[in-house]
Formats: sequence, structure tokens, C-alpha cells
Amino acid sequence: MKKDVQSWFDILKYMIDKPKTTSLAILYPISRTKLATTISNAALEIDLKAIKLEVNPAKEFETVPKNLAFILDNLTEDDFLIVLRGDNFINKLKLNNHFNTFSGLINSGAKSLVLHMLISDKNLTYLSSIDYEELLSYTVALRKKLANFKKVRIQTPIGTDLTFYPREWYVVPIKPDNDIKNGLLPAGQLYTTPIETKTSGTIVIDRCISEFPIDFKDIIQFPKIETELKLEIEKGRIVKIEGDTEADFLKEKCLARVDYNGYTLGEITFGTNPSQSIENNIAIQEVLRDTIHFGFGLNTHLGGDIVSNVHWDAVIEFDHDKIEYY
Repeated sequence: MKKDVQSWFDILKYMIDKPKTTSLAILYPISRTKLATTISNAALEIDLKAIKLEVNPAKEFETVPKNLAFILDNLTEDDFLIVLRGDNFINKLKLNNHFNTFSGLINSGAKSLVLHMLISDKNLTYLSSIDYEELLSYTVALRKKLANFKKVRIQTPIGTDLTFYPREWYVVPIKPDNDIKNGLLPAGQLYTTPIETKTSGTIVIDRCISEFPIDFKDIIQFPKIETELKLEIEKGRIVKIEGDTEADFLKEKCLARVDYNGYTLGEITFGTNPSQSIENNIAIQEVLRDTIHFGFGLNTHLGGDIVSNVHWDAVIEFDHDKIEYY
């Protein structure tokens, strides 16, 4: 068995409940045909034939193609759906009434697994081919530890020193089950929405900053960070930005176009995936165990109350053993 097929064979064995699951559907854009074939071949190794649903997001649709809508709406509890995101086809094909990236299928009891659209096939396989029992054990243990404290302090050798008061801590779904029908890959995130007015200190960003989706339409790509930039936080809001060209880009190209809440820190997330990577990709960096990331702006999708015309993330390198609790 080829290496990639073997990796997905192991992933599917963990994620899919056999023999209860009787059929597998793989929904993917043309750009992800190779990965869809790899996963389909891996499914055969666990005696599960995959139905491959290829879509072309370059084609304009006024409504969801009827045959595709019919298939998605008629999957049963005995079925499993894998969505290989890419080319923003969920929005382009107007599938939002049938499928939600975070909660899965809307009109069906079938379980689903969603793969990140900003990560290459190779890296998706690498980041997903892990020991999931160890990942779950680590993440749950960290959640239990953090839940015992009302105040948390994050410090790093290069200057981050932030104190915050978390609300509840949540594990981003890993494996679909009867309670949580949808899982996300790559897995490995534990997050909270902090009490905004009690969050203060300094964040020194050394890994990466995400793209800025202004009004969630106009995407501003943030450059690779060559020199750290510093954010001063008072009562949950950015009040000062220092640094070189990266800081200027943040202030002049990005934050100049966000609303008031785009400056508000509404998410703090620990990556818990044991993989390692220094690639300048926010989707990779935010799940790694040696990082923590800070989300600004909109957080209603995380259970918070902040409404904004943007959600953006800043990732720093951080040793989880250095967390201070009070």
C-alpha cells in the first residue's frame, strides 16, 4: 500500500464507525481530484466503496445542482461524508443550505468530516496522520487543567505577556460521533472566548498573521513575518502596534479597513496537534502544539457575542508547559 493511501487508511479506520457505516461519499472540487482518489482507495482497504462527487466551482450556478442536493439531503445515519474543501466551492455552488463547515450536513443524520481548504493535499495528509488517542488525551487534559482556573497568564521569552479571564474552554471537534456529527481536519484546537474587558498585556507575534477577509469578501493576504510585531492590549482591544514593515502593513493596509470590533480580542486558542511545521500558513500554524493564536473581530461562530466585518488571527510560538494559572 502506498504511503499516502496507508495514512488515509489509518485515518479512516479511526474516524469511521465500521460496520455501522455502509457507504462513503466524497465531495470535492476538481482541484482536489488526486486527494479524493487517494481517500477512495484507502476506503476500499476497509471494505467501504466511496461515491465520488466531483464539482466544478468555475461553473456558475443560480441554485444548487439538483442531483447533488438530492444526494446530500438523502444521506442517512449509516452514511459518512468527507468534504475536501477547496476553491471556495461551498459558497460558489450555494451549498450553504445543505452543508455547514462547522456543524456538517443540515438535512441529514449522516456523519461528516471536513478538510481545510487552505492546506495542500500533502500537508493535509501529514497533519492528519497522527495518533488521535494521544491527541484527544492531551487536549482533554489541557482543557481540564485550564478549567480549574479563572485567570491565565501567557509569557514568552521575546516579550508576550498577556493576562486574560477565560469563559468556557471548547475542543474543536475531532471525530464525528452521535453527539457531534461533524469533525474537522487537521485536528487539534482548544479555544475560549475571553472576557474582553479583563484582557490586558502584550502580544509579540513571531509566527504568522492570517489573511484579512474585509466584509468577508475582499481578501488581504498578510506577508510573511520577518520581524516580530508587538500589539498592546488594554481591556480587550488593540491600543498600540509597534514593529517594522509588518506593523505598518497591519495598521495601514488591514486595520484601516476594519470596524471598531475588528480590534477586539475575541478568541484565544491553543494548538494541540503534535506535528511540527514552520510553513507560513495560518491554517497549519493554528493547530500545532507549540503555538497559541489570538483571534480578533467576529467570534459569534465560536459562541461569542462580537459582531464585526472581519475575523483575523495572530499566531505565536508558545511552550504549553509555561502557562501560568491563577
